Amino acid sequence: MSPQQISLNPETLLSAILENLNMQFFAESRQESKLLFRDLQNGEQTPFMHINATKSGEIYCNLALDHSAYVGQLNFSRFRKILATMMMEISHRLEHKEDMNVLSAGEGDMLFNIPGLVREDGATNVLVCGLRQITPGKALVRLLFLDPSQYTEAVVSANEDGEQDQS
Repeated sequence: MSPQQISLNPETLLSAILENLNMQFFAESRQESKLLFRDLQNGEQTPFMHINATKSGEIYCNLALDHSAYVGQLNFSRFRKILATMMMEISHRLEHKEDMNVLSAGEGDMLFNIPGLVREDGATNVLVCGLRQITPGKALVRLLFLDPSQYTEAVVSANEDGEQDQS
């Protein structure tokens, strides 16, 4: 089969993404993770993961970060905090077999609308991940900060229900 025919279910794909995000940003040394973050923050795409779909073929994925909608000054500590929040939410959904809330924006483009929400210094920021097929056998995993205005009310409500801001 050609790489164009590879089909992965969202749960398998998200599990692989979580595993690799954890390896590269939490299991690696802080220094190595920080260098990766700086590359991403500077607009570079970095090698991220390789999926071997055995009989179907292989997919090589790079990682990119779009922080254009981030409110405030993004630094490594803030990035890791919101990344961990998004990863915990995805992990919870996978563990409880909940809806992955996948949005498709064309052939080969997926957005997993499972946000990590963090409210710090009076600003809310929202991080999601998506996948874009670049060419057959090559894809881009994108970490995207979204316009937080649509999520602000949800964070405020959650905080009023007993969750604490962790500034």
